[in-house]
Amino acid sequence: MTGDQSSPNESPVETDMAGAHLKSGIDAWKTGDGVTALDHFLKAREFGCDHPRLHYWLALTYIGQARFDEAWRETKTLLRQDPNDITGQVMRDRLKSPRWRGKGKRIALHMNRLYHYAILRPLYQLLCLDFDVLLTFEPVEMESFSPDIVVVCDTQAGNLREMFPHAVIVSVLHGVTAGKNFAGRGGLVADHLCVASDFVADRLRQYDHEPAGKFWITGYIETDPLFCREKLPLPVDIPANRKTVLYAPTYSPGLSSVPLLREQMAELIIGTRDDISVITRPHPNIIERNPTWLNWFRRAAGRCDSFHFIEDLGLSMAALMLAADVIVSDSSNCAFQFLALDRPIVLVNALDREVAGNSYEPRSIEWTWRDVGEDVTDISDLAGAIGRSLDDPMRWADRRADYRAKLFGELTDGRAAERIVEKISALAVRREIP
Repeated sequence: MTGDQSSPNESPVETDMAGAHLKSGIDAWKTGDGVTALDHFLKAREFGCDHPRLHYWLALTYIGQARFDEAWRETKTLLRQDPNDITGQVMRDRLKSPRWRGKGKRIALHMNRLYHYAILRPLYQLLCLDFDVLLTFEPVEMESFSPDIVVVCDTQAGNLREMFPHAVIVSVLHGVTAGKNFAGRGGLVADHLCVASDFVADRLRQYDHEPAGKFWITGYIETDPLFCREKLPLPVDIPANRKTVLYAPTYSPGLSSVPLLREQMAELIIGTRDDISVITRPHPNIIERNPTWLNWFRRAAGRCDSFHFIEDLGLSMAALMLAADVIVSDSSNCAFQFLALDRPIVLVNALDREVAGNSYEPRSIEWTWRDVGEDVTDISDLAGAIGRSLDDPMRWADRRADYRAKLFGELTDGRAAERIVEKISALAVRREIP
């Protein structure tokens, strides 16, 4: 099996009674025993469980029993505790959407990471107008829903193919480069993949001579706000007289610049200039799964008032990109999303091939397009490279324009989500329900 179709909402195993009941409830829910699950969840509450996920699992259980008022109560409680909680936002969207009509094709949007919600939500809102749609982290829910079409934005298509052999699987991709050995990790298992240009389709087709119809030239949902130049709010205030640098590193050891910068990242980025503010919301895998790296970001923010570290996983990277005058990255696809804005790019070459292992794909865009801007190999020159990019933003404009045309083609109108919905809708009309 390839990819990962697991839920990101697993609660840690706890030794107290409250935690034990929460875990037992989740286990029962995953076997389809909602009655036993609810009993355990309510006992977890009686024993004082205050884990935010208890509200999420209760809401899921109540929905399965058509007890929507109680599901709303749990969802609203969760969002009062933390308005940015993504599981609460998902449950809110589901409860506000039309009830399933029981007609036509059933479409499941599966997320296996919390940050996938921001990518798939525009599709969910549009598809709900005409179809029965399930937005979920949980493969078990998909089994009872029995989807005709499954939409993903990661590499879990292989696992989902085994679960739903008759469903059509559509990947809208996470990121614009399909890098880090996307094909080798099972990304091409999907029946259709949404890309923005023939160039990207041809690059992916070389791995397995995929048929032309496999690729839909639609654009990327993540770049829609960039091309539309939407004004998206930031949770921090940046003085208007300061330049804004976005630090957007990847999470992969052996590829990421984070271990080079560590807690001195603010000083290494800003240097001696007094007109720079830094904003960063690193890859969610760093926030969720790498406490050592996470602490470096927190310490950097504590050392420098001009370094703004944002931990909100629900915040779109587009909001940060739109606020930035320059992006600093390494081999993250964020750098190439930033091409949509035609602003300077600084890349840190942090490659350690032995540590990176299969995540290093030398033929990928992240490594063949290093001349898209300043490519820093000596970390002591990082602040200098950033300063040069800020002072002369047009220096690499011709190269950026060339790569932008290859990556996005003519689809720069910010309507990728609409085109993907049109493709899925046409697919739903053409295919008969088994």
